[in-house]
Amino acid sequence: MKNPLIFYIIIILMILSIVILTPIKDVPKVEHLKTPLPAVNTPQYKEPFNVWNNVIVRVDDGPDIYTSELVKTLKELGVKNAIFGLIGRNIKNYPDTLPEILNAGYTIANHTYTHPRMHLKRVRAYYIRNPEQWRWQIAKTNDTIEEVLRSKGISYQCKVFCCPEVPNYLPPLLDEIVREQGLVPDKGWDIDSCDSVRNRKRLNAEEIAYRIDKLSNKNCKIKILIHSRKGRWSDELKEIDKILSNSKEIIARRLNNVKREPI
Repeated sequence: MKNPLIFYIIIILMILSIVILTPIKDVPKVEHLKTPLPAVNTPQYKEPFNVWNNVIVRVDDGPDIYTSELVKTLKELGVKNAIFGLIGRNIKNYPDTLPEILNAGYTIANHTYTHPRMHLKRVRAYYIRNPEQWRWQIAKTNDTIEEVLRSKGISYQCKVFCCPEVPNYLPPLLDEIVREQGLVPDKGWDIDSCDSVRNRKRLNAEEIAYRIDKLSNKNCKIKILIHSRKGRWSDELKEIDKILSNSKEIIARRLNNVKREPI
């Protein structure tokens, strides 16, 4: 061939045509092994049953000389829910008790500033005629709670109102004023210890434990009303716990058989 360049071009074209026209076999796909991860048996830790989990302890008329000890006792017993209804004029005498209540995980509630006897018709009538005085009772207590806690570096807005003497009812006007202050009235109690009722005998530990046991199959929390200023409650709560300890298996079984609504 006279021109070697043409020869080389022809050879290259022949090779390319062979490569292009030759069918390419399917390359087998490599499937990733989809082996499931071995199941991990995570141990399930069930919290030991504590009858106090189903109880709310409402402590009114504090703070006082017994409040700190009572907070400690409730915590030791495993009481998760407690409401401390504080009287405004008492707070500055026992300011250190407020952080103790909150640090234990409990609620501080407004119990008015001077604790008017709201179960008396004439007292309720007075505040209906003078709503600004009722507003002062609520606002002054809120301000005192916030002021004391702020001085200790704690920001807290009181959200619960515990009306003195009246478990379930306030005249509409007074109830409206309470709610204007950003508070929700607490709705009474299931067990009244009668420690502040003159014409009724104070319930002893056995009587309160009996009532807790009887109410434990209800579809609700059980709220007990006590007054810390009456004293002896730390010892009595420990005694109640001892009595209930003998019934805890029975109570736990009863509660497990009851379908409870969220609280």
